[in-house]
Amino acid sequence: SNCSSLTSITLPDSVTGIGNFAFCNCSSLTSVNIPAGVTEIGSWAFSDCSSLTSITLPDSVTKIGYKAFSGCSRLTKITFCGDVEYIDNAIFDKCPKLRKIEVCSKSMEEKMRKYVKSEGVKNVHIKVVSQKDGQKGHPLRTRLGFGRVLHIGRNKGR
Repeated sequence: SNCSSLTSITLPDSVTGIGNFAFCNCSSLTSVNIPAGVTEIGSWAFSDCSSLTSITLPDSVTKIGYKAFSGCSRLTKITFCGDVEYIDNAIFDKCPKLRKIEVCSKSMEEKMRKYVKSEGVKNVHIKVVSQKDGQKGHPLRTRLGFGRVLHIGRNKGR
C-alpha cells in the first residue's frame, strides 16, 4: 500500500489472492492485470487508486472484500467475468464516475442489480457481455518472474 508512483501491475499466474490493503493508495495506478487464478480481492485492496479507470476481474474471483474499490474516483467501468459468490458492502463507495458494470452471466447481472440498488449506487448501466468480450485486451496470463507468489497484501484474513 501507499505506492503512489506505481502506474501498472501485472501479477503472476501463481497469485491466488489479493489481500487487504494490497494496493491501497496507489494513486498513480492506471492498469491492473489480474491472473485467472485469483479467487479473492481483499478489503480495501484497491481503495483510493484514484487514477484507475477500469478493471476486469477473472471468472475465478468468488469473493470481494469491504470497500475493495472505494475511492477509485476515476473508475468508470468494472467487468465481472464470473459469478462472484460474496460481495461485501461499499465496494464502489466514492466511485462517482462508475457508469458501466459488465457481467458475463444473467445470474451475475441479477446479483449486481440487487447489489447496486441496496448500496444506493446511481446512474450505472449493467450489461451482460460474453466472457471473451469482458476479457478482451487484458493479458491475464503475463508472467513476470516473481517466483511462486500465492498471495499479495498484508494478510489473507478478513
